[in-house]
Amino acid sequence: MARNYCSTGKLKGTFLTGKTWNIPQDVVIPQKDNKKAIVNILLHALKEQKNMKMKGGIYHRTQIDLTYNSNKIEGSRLTHDQTSIFLKPIQLVHLKKA
Repeated sequence: MARNYCSTGKLKGTFLTGKTWNIPQDVVIPQKDNKKAIVNILLHALKEQKNMKMKGGIYHRTQIDLTYNSNKIEGSRLTHDQTSIFLKPIQLVHLKKA
């Protein structure tokens, strides 16, 4: 990270001696962008959709895609549509005996 900051000029006052970057002690290190907030928004949406058992959302689509690709790597010949059928919940009906 320091080499990248030095070579792109993000750290002021640095200079190269041979292959070594010389960095002044009082250099101000720039703040990184807060990419974690974006990840938290997606994570929150995924958890919410999982808890709601929402069909057709990001979580549902991700589950189908990951299952299909994992099975394909293992040699499965199921299509993407066939894989999605297997992931649909099955409703069991209990019949009362008369």
